Amino acid sequence: MKGTFILIMMLGAPIRADVISMNNGDRISGDVVKITEDRISIKPIYSAKIDIASKDVAAMETDSHFKLELKSGERGEYQFSGADDIGRAILTGESSDIAVSLADIREVVEEDKRLNWDGKVSFAQTLSRGNTNSQVANLNGSFQLRLDNHRTLFDISAIREEKESDRIKELDRLNVSYNWLYNDAWFFAINLTAERNPVALLDHRTSVNPSIGYDVWDESTRTLSMQLGAGYQEEQIVNATGTSSLIDWRLRYKQGFRDGVFELFHNHQIHQNLQGRENLVFNSVTGLRYDITDDIYLNIQLRYDIDSEPVRGTDNEDLTFLFGAGIDL
Repeated sequence: MKGTFILIMMLGAPIRADVISMNNGDRISGDVVKITEDRISIKPIYSAKIDIASKDVAAMETDSHFKLELKSGERGEYQFSGADDIGRAILTGESSDIAVSLADIREVVEEDKRLNWDGKVSFAQTLSRGNTNSQVANLNGSFQLRLDNHRTLFDISAIREEKESDRIKELDRLNVSYNWLYNDAWFFAINLTAERNPVALLDHRTSVNPSIGYDVWDESTRTLSMQLGAGYQEEQIVNATGTSSLIDWRLRYKQGFRDGVFELFHNHQIHQNLQGRENLVFNSVTGLRYDITDDIYLNIQLRYDIDSEPVRGTDNEDLTFLFGAGIDL
């Protein structure tokens, strides 16, 4: 009897859900997970996440509060409470309500204490046969884990190049960056870098450095982040091992265009050794992605590396142009 009563109460209790009312009269219930100036993402109760154009939305009601940023720069935590007579979204805050157009909202992200992650993996290969036989292959991936104000970034890349059956490039590189966002856009970071390039006589190079960083943008549609720090490096070249302190500068940028169909990106790292070879090292990758589907994209990228004091007999610059495809994980 007691179990029957509890079951009846559960069936009679309302299911908490966000509701989007469309201009055509349709209503979609679920969990609104992201809002930008031109798109709303909602996870319906019984289906996969869908994206809705903001221009097709008449009103929206949410159970949860969201971190909101207007194009004017104003920030706050609000709950969506429908629309006013002229179609503006009503936002309910702790002390007052405001009405704004969805187009005035730069981005809204629901407070989420769960572990979130995303990643990309791409592959590129070029072949040349005829007077000159050559091939270049590149596998690279980028991944991000985020939990509350903690995030960890992983970037891994492997490049192989052969010309007339001779290996002329063999570069592997791994970057790991843990960030603790302690004050809005400011964060503290610990960075680990490891690489090898036997063709350039670099058996291995590893570095660890703490740094202070700042997020100019930290949004789903655009990212601009900078870091400055100092640390320790060890490298082995031609069986000789050397250590050094260093200064490290990093920049990470990406921005979507045309509703995210195109994405421009650029990452670079510059570090100056203060002892030993005292060389300046610059590593960068710049490119453009084009979405074919929601999960598959074409990828064009330019990788450019500089070592101001290379090992004798090797070049101080390395330039690679790659075209391939990738998948969003």
